[in-house]
Formats: sequence, C-alpha cells, structure tokens
Amino acid sequence: MEELQIAIQRMKNKIAEILAPCMPSIYLHGSAAVGDFRLGWSDIDILVLTELKITEEQAKMLVGLRQAMLADNPSNPYYRSFEGGMLTLDAFLSKKPDRVVYWGTSGERITDSYTFNSFGMAELIESGVLLYGKDIRNQLTKPEFRALYADVNKHYETIRKYAQKTGRSFHSFGWMLDIARCIYTLRTGKIIAKTNAAEWALENNLCPDPDALRYALKVRRSPLEYKDDNQTFDYAETLAEPVQRFADALEKELKSVLPRSFLGKTVDILIDRPLGSKHPKYPNIIYPINYGYIPDVIGGDGEELDVYLLGVDTPVKEYSARIIGIVHRHNDVEDKLVAAPEGMHFSAEEIEEAVMFQEQYFDSVIELI
Repeated sequence: MEELQIAIQRMKNKIAEILAPCMPSIYLHGSAAVGDFRLGWSDIDILVLTELKITEEQAKMLVGLRQAMLADNPSNPYYRSFEGGMLTLDAFLSKKPDRVVYWGTSGERITDSYTFNSFGMAELIESGVLLYGKDIRNQLTKPEFRALYADVNKHYETIRKYAQKTGRSFHSFGWMLDIARCIYTLRTGKIIAKTNAAEWALENNLCPDPDALRYALKVRRSPLEYKDDNQTFDYAETLAEPVQRFADALEKELKSVLPRSFLGKTVDILIDRPLGSKHPKYPNIIYPINYGYIPDVIGGDGEELDVYLLGVDTPVKEYSARIIGIVHRHNDVEDKLVAAPEGMHFSAEEIEEAVMFQEQYFDSVIELI
C-alpha cells in the first residue's frame, strides 16, 4: 500500500500546483478513503472543488494528467485507477454548467457538468479525506433517506436490466456486493464499504445464495490473485441467477422500507383523486375518501408514493396529515400509506373498511404506527 499512498500524494501535489490560483479543495472518497481499495478492482475516487473557475489551459493540463503521471512513474500501477471530477464549488452545489475536468473508467474529457449521486455525497461528508486546501463540507447537505432510497431503486433497476446475464469479469461479482450494500443502506440509512456490506449480509443470512456471495467476497479481497484464473471467470459466468435472487431480496427491502420511514410523520399530500371522483381506468370505482400522493417521493411502482387520506369528509386538493399506517400489498409492487388529521386515530378494522373499495382486489394487510 506504500505505492498507493505515494500515488495519492503525488497526484494531489500536481493537481494543487496546476490549480493553485483557483484555490482548490482536494478530497479522497470512496474505497480508498475507508481502507477498502483493491488494486485490480477498485477506483481511487477524488473530487476537486475550486473557488475560481478552472481555465481552459488548466483543464487541458488536467485532462491528461493520469496518463502523464503514469508515463513518468511506469512502475507505479495506481495512477490509472484515479477517477473523479474537478469543478467550482458553486457549480457543484448549484448544478449549473461549468468547465469540468472528468476522469472516468472509459476515458477523460473536458465537459460542462458532473453527476454526484447521494451515495457519493454521503461518503464524502461522512468519510471523505481532505488532501489539500480548505474543508468546505460544512456547505454540503447530507442526503435525506429518500434520496438514498431513490438511488438504491435506480441501481436495482440497473441490476434487473443488465445483470440477466453475467460475463467473465470482476464486474459480475460486483453485482453481489452492490446489492449487499444497497440493503445495508436501506436498513440503516448509512453507507459502508462494499467488503463490509458483504460480510454483514452473510452474518445476517440475507443472501439466498451465500456461497456465491462468499466467492464474490473472496475475489474482492484479493483480485490480483484471481485475475488470470479461468475457473474464477467460469464461475463469474454462472452468477446471473444468484444475482437476480439477491435482487429479489433487495426488491422486498425497497417495498417495505420506504413506507415505514414515514410512519408517525406529518407530510404534505397532493390529492389527485378526491372524495367522490372516479378511478381514471375503472370508472365503476368511486373514491369514498380522498386519495393522493407525496410529491417527489418515488414508490415501488416507479410513481410517487400513494396515500389514503382518512378523516376528511370533503373533497380537497392538498392536505397536511400524519401517517398512521401502511397497507402492505403482497401481490403488488407498491404499498400504500394511510394518513389522518393530527390527533385523529383509526383502528385497523376502520382503515380496512375505508380502503376496501380498492384493496378488495389485492392481498393486503394493515400495519399501524
């Protein structure tokens, strides 16, 4: 690991030299910041935020810096592992267009934007290492649980789309570790290293195919040991079914965790199907209660999370109410929340009767706060 630290220090010094007039803050985050970096598998993630805009000349020097450092130090294999973005703090916070230097797996370029998801932001705030400059993390906002949930859901959809077949690469094992970390985040609201997440999932018997996860963990710990092992890559090609079964477990977590995070909370509800209105697809169903959704909170069906509003006897367009329960649908992709005005309570039997007009078509059970 001495070569890793040498590479990080030299890269930091060179970036700081080039961007000195722009007053940069240089951060290390991700696996290298938490001691989970594995050469041959991991990236060295850096983020550079400047006070002043990066000039065109500086950007041209930075975009090819990885290759230049490797050419100057060919015996150090870590320079090719650096990835990340360099842009102004203002553009990073506001998402406004800017001159951005981007280093990625597929190459490097000068562009006008940089995407940083909630996992990256949480890692940066909680475990990022300031390598150079002023620490500006007090200006960053820690992601709310619903942002983490949304990014887990996006990753779940990616797994369903792209991991129906697995190939002869370490990436095939990575699906297993990614799912373990997603489940950990859903249960705790925190981000941990992928290796630790896999160990946690095994300890808690969360993976339907524990042998596959153990194998993935073995490869993760020593990727260079297996990089030329045909048997390992033969096994990687068989991982599609274990990955999808583990994704089934993630799907169940996604379905149950988000609604429970709202229990007892007061939320603003937009009513799109007010009391007395007809169902948009089935006009024979008349809504005896107000029915709506929580804006910008995406549920298991890819649409905004639905809410039954009880205790309001007139049609309304919007309402602020307390979540008092959940209707869990065993044969649907999304559960429904149940809300009522502050101080008003309903029994499970009363809720069941109120929502029966629609829930009669589903195998559902009610959970109260």
